Amino acid sequence: MSEPFVALYFVIDGKILLHKCRLENAEHYGNLKNYPRSHVDVWEKHYLKLYGKDFDYYPRGRVIYNKATDIFTIYYDPCCVKEARHIRMLLGNRTCEMLTDKQYTCHMCSDFYDEGD
Repeated sequence: MSEPFVALYFVIDGKILLHKCRLENAEHYGNLKNYPRSHVDVWEKHYLKLYGKDFDYYPRGRVIYNKATDIFTIYYDPCCVKEARHIRMLLGNRTCEMLTDKQYTCHMCSDFYDEGD
């Protein structure tokens, strides 16, 4: 069985840029375990110069874990449901829920996106 993880990710042209960590290395928020860095931090460190766009331009999401319920939640942008399902497969037969969330909307899905024009 695959190792359980929490993560954040971006999707660019169908490619998943997955940043994950094992549960014992995750940040704790009450019963939740979360990836210890933000999308902004990861984007600025690894991708900003490469892609030249803000972190919220591309579809993105996050995987969190609830210790109390033993359920993983995969949040995703509606533009990357296929890639979110692939991440779900990486978690094996663990119980997962998949949810969209306005926090993870890309420039195409957001009513408020401003590209700095």
